[in-house]
Amino acid sequence: MVTLPSLFLASLLARQDAANAVVAGVCTAMAIGADPRIKAACVTGWMCTFAHLLPRHLRHTWMVFTPGLRRALDLPDVAALHAPGALLVQQCRRDQLFPLEGMEAAVEKLGRAYAKAGVPDEVISRVNAALQEVLAEPGLAQQLAVQGLEIRKIAPEALKSFMAAEVENWGNIIRRLNLQPS
Repeated sequence: MVTLPSLFLASLLARQDAANAVVAGVCTAMAIGADPRIKAACVTGWMCTFAHLLPRHLRHTWMVFTPGLRRALDLPDVAALHAPGALLVQQCRRDQLFPLEGMEAAVEKLGRAYAKAGVPDEVISRVNAALQEVLAEPGLAQQLAVQGLEIRKIAPEALKSFMAAEVENWGNIIRRLNLQPS
């Protein structure tokens, strides 16, 4: 069976300039998993687990489902083949097409894959520098304060230590109180 993503991938992979191709949605997830020439990508929508998506939306978008893929890989698994390459996933919490639970599950899967793949120190430094530039914008601190937020500047290494301590602390509290997800 020929599907829309397979047609798109075939045409994309045949191009010499695929590294510069702009792709979106499910085709992005498929392309970045299949073509190492793509260095950075943005998935807009279509980052949902198949288990959450198929029962509700098979009739709406049947042409994008690759037969047999779900038995081997979920959509976030395919996109995770791109790790640790640059990937932005853009979603809307109020999207009526993609179930929120499926979008959250997909992002969690991607997060685990990217954590295992590691992020190069150069990337962390560049993202941190860009973030510090944004946080230095005049008036931003006041806008955030109105919402009850406070800017704290912290080096990436210190943030990593802080987060590890927080995970350990809250993990101990959860275990001590025997809290279980509902």
